[in-house]
Amino acid sequence: MRDITKHFNLQHKNIMKIIERSLAGRAFAIQFEQIMLEFGSCIPWLEPLKPLSFSTNGKYVRDRILQSFRCRDPFDITSLQFVTPDCSGEYIAGMMLFRYSPERFIDAGNQAISKELASSGYSFLSCLQVRNDLRNQGYGAGFVGKVFRTLVQTHGKVQWVVANRRSINTYISMGATLQSPLVNQDGVWLMSYNRKTAASPSHLFNTK
Repeated sequence: MRDITKHFNLQHKNIMKIIERSLAGRAFAIQFEQIMLEFGSCIPWLEPLKPLSFSTNGKYVRDRILQSFRCRDPFDITSLQFVTPDCSGEYIAGMMLFRYSPERFIDAGNQAISKELASSGYSFLSCLQVRNDLRNQGYGAGFVGKVFRTLVQTHGKVQWVVANRRSINTYISMGATLQSPLVNQDGVWLMSYNRKTAASPSHLFNTK
């Protein structure tokens, strides 16, 4: 476990910590359950991992996840969690960072863009979610913006997929860059974020 905290204020939570977690620990098991509740039925590459939700062997879970994405290095996949700073370390929100995209793109352009971003040092961000019972309690766009700024400070560059076209301009307004053409075979959009683009938001798009 590595504490990479950047403290920041939220509307209903004073301070949180951001911590890297082992995929084999209890903390990740809590996060993984929340990921499956929110994304298990809508992210295709999570489908084969569903049985792991019931595994009691943390090392088995870690090894199966790494195997699923053909990762040889355990650091190819990182669990990041936002937790309370008290002794309980209560889980608030989390995300996953991959060295390479876990997405399987149909569109050759999206595939090439994602590979190029990865080769340029962009980690792939996925499964960003707030604990189920805390949603709609001050964890909206403002929270996501703070997450991105924290990630930039700790990881430098990130890429991710947007499935809701209407969300594109929200991310752009935070300083993200749209990488995919609006019309593509996947019907999803690759976006990227780094220190340079965070300082200079690009123009908005007509996403209707």
